[in-house]
Amino acid sequence: MPITSQKFVNATAKPSFYALAINTIFLLLMAWLVIISSIPLVLTFILLLSLILVFWHSGFMPRSIRGEFRLSEHGVLEYQQKKYLIRYAVLNVAFVGVVLHFADNQRFLLWRDSVSDDEYRKLLVEIRKAHHE
Repeated sequence: MPITSQKFVNATAKPSFYALAINTIFLLLMAWLVIISSIPLVLTFILLLSLILVFWHSGFMPRSIRGEFRLSEHGVLEYQQKKYLIRYAVLNVAFVGVVLHFADNQRFLLWRDSVSDDEYRKLLVEIRKAHHE
């Protein structure tokens, strides 16, 4: 049986429960720290409002990949009709997700639970291949 090499991986990332849970925990922890601190009440409300706005608009981590995307064996991610060249990937927490750093200094987070297990394994193989070339 011949061994074939895959040239790219197509996948569709759905919203991640991990992303929501971790962002919510960060929000609650930071809000708790602001509330129990000894800063004035007016400043407390301003900080809490700022935290909520940051959480609402972008969360506290790199943007999550959502929707259709394609990753080539050369480390090029095609996402939202743009191409991003992977400079390096943080695989230390691959059991939860992978942080992708690109040549243009952007970062995206691919959560493990946002794609199927089969797609995630294929994506990790391609990321490692591109990372070691």
